[in-house]
Amino acid sequence: MEALPYLTKPLMGLMFNLRQAREEDCDFVNGVRGVSKKVDVGHSFDYSACHILVDKITGERVDVIWMGRIMGNTARFYWRLVGMQTPDACEGLDLICQFAFDTLKLKKIKVADGEFDEGSVGAAREIEADFYRQHLKYQLQERAQRQFTQRLTSLLGVFEFHHIGVACKDLNKETNAYKLLGYRQESPDFRDDCQGIYGRFLVAQGSPRLELLKNTEESHTLDIWLKNRTKMYHIAYIVGNFDKAMEVFRMMGAQVVREPKPSTYFKKRISFLLLPNLSLIELIEKESSYE
Repeated sequence: MEALPYLTKPLMGLMFNLRQAREEDCDFVNGVRGVSKKVDVGHSFDYSACHILVDKITGERVDVIWMGRIMGNTARFYWRLVGMQTPDACEGLDLICQFAFDTLKLKKIKVADGEFDEGSVGAAREIEADFYRQHLKYQLQERAQRQFTQRLTSLLGVFEFHHIGVACKDLNKETNAYKLLGYRQESPDFRDDCQGIYGRFLVAQGSPRLELLKNTEESHTLDIWLKNRTKMYHIAYIVGNFDKAMEVFRMMGAQVVREPKPSTYFKKRISFLLLPNLSLIELIEKESSYE
């Protein structure tokens, strides 16, 4: 049989990644196939046919997706979760489509319920590239986003948007500009020496809360944003389980740029993290011993 194309880089989903099977996945693949159908991923078995679905939050392998032979512009995939409504099924199907249509440039795939077995045809769901790009892609990703939000809320207890951070040089001038958009000051100004900033919160009906921030006299915290003329530079969220939130976002690829410290304003722990797309977020603890 002609060798199948490799998935050279993992495909990154919201909750799951899809990657090529490796030699160390042999036991996992055997376990999914069942003890009666042992395979040696590293030697006799062509593991270019095997793809591993990995949970980004836990780092655990959750399933195996097999790829059959490519005939013309069509390939068959074998997967026991096809047609189910679970988070791994929805996002797994989306990742299969990305691999087939974006990476391999195929025109059609057939996804069969089951494990890799070229001799067993069975019923298969046919998906064409145009239908995926115009319709199915958005349905799967909307469902995955909803399931991810539900899972995150379950893990963290609370995960709520709080504000957008705005770097500025003058709180009063900035406030006057935002008054034109219906904003007003929400609470008294504050100073946080741990962060090296003065702050002021603004609110407006139907608009996101803003946190205006400027450097204290001795601080250079905001210099990089001011130098680059970047106004809105971070998005903040209230989380119920702060330690779990830190763990989850690290597992999802975020880098901690400011370790947890008590906030003068919130009197709770806060931390800043950089997402894989270089967006900066702030996590704010809902309940804390600092109160």
